[in-house]
Amino acid sequence: MFSLWKELFLRLKLEDEERLVQLVQMCAAGLAQTLADSGHQYAMAQAESYLNACAQLQEEFTGISHITQMKTLAEAPSLTFLLPQLRALADALLKKDSIRCSLNASSTGLSAAENSLGGLLSSIPGARATRCPDYVTDPDFYAKERKIHMVFPFSVNFCAKSFNGVPYIHPDYSSLQIASQLLSFKYLLREVREKGGAYGVGVAVRPGGCLSFYSYSVPQPDVKSLQTPGAFPELCL
Repeated sequence: MFSLWKELFLRLKLEDEERLVQLVQMCAAGLAQTLADSGHQYAMAQAESYLNACAQLQEEFTGISHITQMKTLAEAPSLTFLLPQLRALADALLKKDSIRCSLNASSTGLSAAENSLGGLLSSIPGARATRCPDYVTDPDFYAKERKIHMVFPFSVNFCAKSFNGVPYIHPDYSSLQIASQLLSFKYLLREVREKGGAYGVGVAVRPGGCLSFYSYSVPQPDVKSLQTPGAFPELCL
């Protein structure tokens, strides 16, 4: 295992443009197919991206923005410009300055695993970094209210509405998680799915600090789903 990691860190070659084009096109096609299967996840990510900087980055790296970027790259006539950028990223990331390691091994194999890990770390360039800050803030980000409608070529309507909640380390996070499960299975399932005819519905509490309602149904305005979040405080009492 550690020899494979050593190959990735020290012998990475980013020179084959033809192979890069194939990988980008495969990735873009795979991401496009996930829209119909996980549209509610993308809808929540899009809504959450306007609430805090963490959710905004998450959407840029894994949401619709990421799919759009990959589609643009897949349709580009050449990816020659991308190779030096990838090499620069590798030089900045594949070193000891920001690496964090964790071993999960039996008591008999732990010592050998630690020695192998030490050998890997000693071969990686960079200096041992000091402790990273607990929080990274973006002073230029501010929360804003947005209403967004996107059109896609499939016959399912995905709807999401998000609010600021509390992060994973907050004392109220576990209580909010339980409340969201109760609301999903004891109320939303009955009111929105069984009575309203939606295919699926629920509430998701995100570790990054967002509370999101979602539903998916036939391609028509899901009025019941949009009205339900307003009743959340009363339902929890």
